[in-house]
Amino acid sequence: MAPTIARWSRRLRVRSVPALTVGLVLAAATPADAATCIGFHDGRTAAAMEDTDNDTVDDSRDTCVGVLAGSTGRDDAGCPDGFSPYTGVSFDHAKHESWYRRFWTGSCDGLGFFDFCLENGQFWDAFSAETLDRVPPDARPLLQAQLWSAGRYIGHEWARDNDIRRIDTRQLSAWYEFVGDATDPPAALQTICREAEALMAAD
Repeated sequence: MAPTIARWSRRLRVRSVPALTVGLVLAAATPADAATCIGFHDGRTAAAMEDTDNDTVDDSRDTCVGVLAGSTGRDDAGCPDGFSPYTGVSFDHAKHESWYRRFWTGSCDGLGFFDFCLENGQFWDAFSAETLDRVPPDARPLLQAQLWSAGRYIGHEWARDNDIRRIDTRQLSAWYEFVGDATDPPAALQTICREAEALMAAD
């Protein structure tokens, strides 16, 4: 049985809820391609002559089978070689976008004193770099793509207002710690993605 660290506590982070601004709220505040958290898998056990993600790399030699909006280019193994977390993402309001930026970069730009934002060093880009350093070089391209996909999925939800989000700061911190302590970081990332999807699917 896979390890689990789900903590079903909600609404821990204290933030002010921004007033609605006419014309600012967008129709769909969920990344269009975020049906799953992990996003990519190693396709090298697939049959030849298939290219399910249409990246011109046959699945039988494609290390990263999957599609992620915001990814740029593909290397010879089929993995994205760049990523913008903001491409194709819509937000509930301006502070949703600011908290999403805080998730990725640690920056509190766009957030005020009463938003209680802390630049405490815990953010997805740093977490990703530390995680990648703990796996062999040949495992990094796939894990990097999975970290980009997971960050987009988890961060967009975490950044939403306290009264509607399903992933809070306590849960996010537990996931950082869980992956950081794991002897198998890719498997640990799979575990937290399953938990994130369960949280998103819960009533």
